[in-house]
Amino acid sequence: MFVLITPVSFFFFFFFVLDANMSLYRYNQGLNLYRSFTCANVSGMINAFGQNCESGRDQGHTQLGLGNMAELCQTAYNQGDTQYYNLLEDRLLVGYEYTAKYNLGNNVPYDSSFYRCGANLVRSPLSSSRGLYSQQIFNGIYRWVARGRIFQI
Repeated sequence: MFVLITPVSFFFFFFFVLDANMSLYRYNQGLNLYRSFTCANVSGMINAFGQNCESGRDQGHTQLGLGNMAELCQTAYNQGDTQYYNLLEDRLLVGYEYTAKYNLGNNVPYDSSFYRCGANLVRSPLSSSRGLYSQQIFNGIYRWVARGRIFQI
């Protein structure tokens, strides 16, 4: 079978390939930022005991940040890259646990010097939104853990 490649079809094929390459570039760039960018890397977003850099704001912002990181990790996993959920000894999971403990009414440590890129946050987690959960954000990480992806249950 012979396929005739006209200038018009070549033009569209070129942009299809260009778009695919740009998408791959953006994907790789996002993963690199998650690993190493000062204002967005996982160690700058969640400290060793789980405090999120947004914990000094309302819980909506805290949970949204966690959800965005989990979405990035799941996208990488779907592409065959399994390392992102497990970075820094499961730091993302530690952040979820810290946030869940706080919202369940438990006392959690708070380091007021932990913030990202000059953010002006309060000296402790904002109590006015304590106890509010975004079910969709916690469902994503729950599905990941329940499938035994991070550790064996």
